[in-house]
Amino acid sequence: MKYILIILSLLLFSCNDNVTISKEEYNKLKGDTVKPEYPKHLIIGNLNKSRNEFLIELGSDGHEYAHNINSYFDAYVCFHWVDCKKCKRDTL
Repeated sequence: MKYILIILSLLLFSCNDNVTISKEEYNKLKGDTVKPEYPKHLIIGNLNKSRNEFLIELGSDGHEYAHNINSYFDAYVCFHWVDCKKCKRDTL
């Protein structure tokens, strides 16, 4: 009788394949296909004269970077975004 209880308890505990993860980790793995967070579109300047359009994208190191699409100047600009989420999270 004792061996039957041990075998039944082993079967009961070995059948559970569920894994519990946090909601944040689940959302990161799942991804948001309806409304992605990146790239963010940003327009600096007024619409008539000096209009600079930037895209804010996530870099491979986890930091946010902005680069220009259409610039008043004929130069490519890329810089670390001032309100970078990773830098804000690390300083708090």
